[in-house]
Amino acid sequence: LGIAVINLHGGPKSLAKQQLSPPLEALWRDGCDIVDLNYRGSAGFGRDFRGRINGAWGVIDVEDCIAAIDGLIEKGLARAGRIVLRGSSAGAFTLLHVLAKDSRLAGGVAYAAVTDLRALGRGTHKYESGYLKTLIGADNLTAPLFEQRSPISNVRNIRTPVLFLHGGNDAVSPVNGVMHMAGLLKDNGTRCETCILDGEGHNFSSSEALQTAHKAERQFIRSLMSTD
Repeated sequence: LGIAVINLHGGPKSLAKQQLSPPLEALWRDGCDIVDLNYRGSAGFGRDFRGRINGAWGVIDVEDCIAAIDGLIEKGLARAGRIVLRGSSAGAFTLLHVLAKDSRLAGGVAYAAVTDLRALGRGTHKYESGYLKTLIGADNLTAPLFEQRSPISNVRNIRTPVLFLHGGNDAVSPVNGVMHMAGLLKDNGTRCETCILDGEGHNFSSSEALQTAHKAERQFIRSLMSTD
């Protein structure tokens, strides 16, 4: 396909692991170049590196992704208009912010996307509620930062095609938030597709759901290239 796919891990304090990933391997076999990005805040590089994202989620992770795009293009490893972002949960959150800031991308594939931080704060596990406040740098869900850092607040700036893949029973990031953002994107004239997997939660568990999602992702990426 002659396209570069940048994968953004979730967490956000997780990491891109050096292990087999069937969906990434499938994209590689389709002819995509794969970049698995460890942005600031990722685990595995020391406490200081991991802690840099505290109070800066939706800022430094976005900066690092855009820097990766810059580097790929400057080094001739990818071309503007032939780069796709993919990410799950926190990775999809970062992805949506990047799409609002960078017009050089061909598309974005968002698994279990976090679109509204206030909804996330109300729905996430109790043991993670304080973690979210640490990531944003605000003590209360009513603080303006929670709205400002929510991808749905920047929906008018997204012109790049997006595919949302979401569990119908996602209690962490409710599906109605994704459907609302998808509707706004379409109203704005942005190509947006949704694949809602009934019975699935925040992490897809059944092999059937995973196969359906990965097939939809590959078809979406191929369609982006067919319009090039």
